[in-house]
Amino acid sequence: FTGGAVAPECGTSIAGSGATCDVTIQFAAGTPGAVNSNVNVDYSDGAGGTLNLTQQVDATSLSPALLTMTPTDDPLVFGDVAEAGLATQTFTVTNTGESEATSIIFGITGTAGAGVYVRNGGTCGTNLAGGVSANCTVILEYRPPAASAPVVHNDTYTLGYNNGAVPDSISRNLQGNSVPAAALTLVSGNPAFGDRPTGSNLSRLFTVENTGGVPLTNLNEALPALASDFSYTGAGYPGTGATPCSAATTLNVGDQCTFEVNYSPVLQAAHASDINVDFDDGTIAAAGSFAINLTGTGVAPADLNFVNIGVTNDFNPQTETVTVTRSYEIRNDGGFEASSIGGSLLGTSGGQFVFTAPGTFPGSPASACGATLAVGASCFVEIAFTPTAPGNPSDQIDLTFDDGSGPATDSLALTSTVTGVADLIITTIVDPFDFGSVPVDSDIVGEFRITN
Repeated sequence: FTGGAVAPECGTSIAGSGATCDVTIQFAAGTPGAVNSNVNVDYSDGAGGTLNLTQQVDATSLSPALLTMTPTDDPLVFGDVAEAGLATQTFTVTNTGESEATSIIFGITGTAGAGVYVRNGGTCGTNLAGGVSANCTVILEYRPPAASAPVVHNDTYTLGYNNGAVPDSISRNLQGNSVPAAALTLVSGNPAFGDRPTGSNLSRLFTVENTGGVPLTNLNEALPALASDFSYTGAGYPGTGATPCSAATTLNVGDQCTFEVNYSPVLQAAHASDINVDFDDGTIAAAGSFAINLTGTGVAPADLNFVNIGVTNDFNPQTETVTVTRSYEIRNDGGFEASSIGGSLLGTSGGQFVFTAPGTFPGSPASACGATLAVGASCFVEIAFTPTAPGNPSDQIDLTFDDGSGPATDSLALTSTVTGVADLIITTIVDPFDFGSVPVDSDIVGEFRITN
């Protein structure tokens, strides 16, 4: 009874004619389980008799509400998250007690700062039924502020409730690492193509690396696309490198991928374009972008010419068996360095025209031609001519080189007029000629003819 061992509300008597009194009984739950008892009322009926009333009362003692949270990790680690990014963890809250949990409240405390950890959704309300392992969910978000990396954010998440008897609570420590957003950095490949001859094609491989703190995804070509003098190798973006930067690529921290680009200038002019890409950088905005600025200049191909020849290519007149040596200047009149320079003689003279020692192109002149020749520069070849007989032997110097866009040639004709060596003979006017007998101190004249 609320009043102790007896029911003081009724006193010791109750008037007749329907009078009543109320008795209040308090049940103090103890060990969980069913409990029953009897309310006994003894009274005198006024006629000398003693009577008894009995009323059974029943109750069930329930265990207190007991809330648990899974996962049970403490601290609950959100891992590396890009600054201005977002990571989500979901708690499942279960009432393992028999009593209903009431007055459920949620709170986040610690040093991370307002808005770094927030509750954003879930199914938990203010009550959670007991006795049936009822559960609900709480969704927590970790939102590291912009420009906060690198830093570790620690907070505590607390869930308070009434367990049916007294206030109770459960909590979890929270931990997240704010790291830089995903970012691309060019690690190899020169975007300055320099001077390139029109009609040529030069491909270059550009390697980029994720130098941020989280994986990079959804890597796509962005506008504007490459200008007409630049193009991706193969079927298009991102080119045919070994590890192309495609949309399906996920670049973990430190991973690399490639773009491969052709530069094919059509006009003699400066050209510029950009490799433009965007990607998910791990932030909420997912607004990563990157560009490689490409430049190049179209120039005239290399153009090798024999110059300052005059008549030095005409060996006229020339005497047989006498060797004459001459050098010929070759100049690059184009806009690009000539390479793979070589030369030969057509060979129609039967070896009367040859390169000077060692007998192969370019001979042994001063400033002899090498394998390359810069724009505006000159070099020389040297020819020795040794005619073997009178006549007009000829030959041709054939020059080969790469003009920057492909093979190219030039040539110089060699001509001559060869006369024989001097060959004198003497003959008499009258043949045979005999001075005969001539007296002493007298003269006889004889005529002789000398012919070359």
